[in-house]
Amino acid sequence: MPKRLAVILGSLRPTSSPKCVFSDEHMTMYVTWLQQTCKLNVDASNAPFPNAREFNAFIRAQGPRYPQARSHCQHTRHPNDQFSKEYCPVCLFQIHTNYIKFINVAWERIGGPWKQTEADEEYAQVGRAHHFARMELANHMVQVDALAEQERAWNAQNPKVETSGAYSHSRVQEMYREWLHLTSAPETKRSPPKKVTWTDDTKEYTRRSGPDEMDWEYNA
Repeated sequence: MPKRLAVILGSLRPTSSPKCVFSDEHMTMYVTWLQQTCKLNVDASNAPFPNAREFNAFIRAQGPRYPQARSHCQHTRHPNDQFSKEYCPVCLFQIHTNYIKFINVAWERIGGPWKQTEADEEYAQVGRAHHFARMELANHMVQVDALAEQERAWNAQNPKVETSGAYSHSRVQEMYREWLHLTSAPETKRSPPKKVTWTDDTKEYTRRSGPDEMDWEYNA
């Protein structure tokens, strides 16, 4: 795989308020989590914009309401993996893609990425959040590429050790290529709005009662 260039400056945390991607309800939940769990002296006016791992920690703290949150896992690591701690490489990759999916929900609601000629400040703020989420993943993949190369070198030196079932950085490379293919739809034409239906046993918190609510109970 071609080496990716690090784009560290592109992943600077947005200075805009998380309000641009959170609904009022979720903003209140987020600030409460920052205050009670992270022990930060913040309110809705100065709460920091979360990165991918912080967002995952936030939704994980809400319990089963958000099943897409990733918990500390015990997935089998590659024998050469000395870096994965709480999350295996696959789960950490999914933390990033879930975060991008969440940001995209907010962006698509206000016309992104097709709204070019009539963009306003709200659109610009969410667009910067979208860029931040993608750049965070791109920077992460630079590390993944280097570690996957080490895994392949280890495999060559230890041909009798079976590693195909490991949740490895090499597997993440394959997942990333597939994810890029699935998310590379042309931006010149807007997709038709998705129709959502519920069964009788759908839990009430997954239903949206008004157009102003941020629908982020997606299926990861």
